[in-house]
Amino acid sequence: MDNKEHDWIDVNKGIIIKIPKLKFICGPAGIIIKKISEDIVGENYHIEEYPDRLELFVEMPGAKKDSIEIYSTERIVYIKAKLERKLPYRSEDYEFKIKLPYEIIPEESKAKYENGILNITLKRKVTPTKIKVD
Repeated sequence: MDNKEHDWIDVNKGIIIKIPKLKFICGPAGIIIKKISEDIVGENYHIEEYPDRLELFVEMPGAKKDSIEIYSTERIVYIKAKLERKLPYRSEDYEFKIKLPYEIIPEESKAKYENGILNITLKRKVTPTKIKVD
């Protein structure tokens, strides 16, 4: 059986059903549902745009606050964090690479982690100028 041609694979008397973003592992012990992390990067955050800044909200439930590392260039934010304890739906630590829609000033960024949400305020490098209409 060629694994590439089928949506399911028989593995040691169990079955792996491949569905985008989820993996169902069915075996003698029951069913395990696992998110495939490489497919869901980008879905655990959103960006709000304002004239002078970007607000980045990243969902990281169970992350250790003191393990959060944030690095930034003018167009990309990198985030890493370790889990406080192993979660049933997540087996890996958090790691994000987020491309920004505008250039920012990394040195003027601020971050706050509360209730599983990391909020990063990023000051825009060039703020838009309002044009008067005559």
